[in-house]
Amino acid sequence: MNDPVFGNLEYEYGWNGTVEFNCFGRMEEIALTVSGEEDGLITDYQHNSFRAFMETWERIMSDTAEAIKEYYIGLRKELGYDQEYNADYPPLDNTESILQMISLDMMVIPEDGIFDGRCVCL
Repeated sequence: MNDPVFGNLEYEYGWNGTVEFNCFGRMEEIALTVSGEEDGLITDYQHNSFRAFMETWERIMSDTAEAIKEYYIGLRKELGYDQEYNADYPPLDNTESILQMISLDMMVIPEDGIFDGRCVCL
C-alpha cells in the first residue's frame, strides 16, 4: 500500500515501513508499524497522531534527552556504578554524552482507542 502520510507500507501483523527523521542530531531511518488489519484502512486518527508527533518532535526530543539523562544517572547510582567504574555505565559529562549511547529502533502508531488521546510509541 502507498499511504499519503506514511508512504510505502507492507502488511505483516500491521502495516510496516520506515520513517526517517532527526533523532538527537542524527538523521535516522527507523522501522515504522501502523497497527491495523490487512483489509482495514489507516485512520485519520493515526495520520493525525503521526503529524502532531512530527510537528512537536523537536520539543519532545529536547525534553526526552533530559529525562533519559536523569534516568541514567539514577540507574548508575542504584547499581552502585557511581562508586565503582563499570564500562557499560560510564559517567556522563553532559546530556550530549547520553545521546551518543542511544538510538531509536521503532515507531508504532497504535489503533484508535487503545490509549486516551493521540499516541505514538517509540
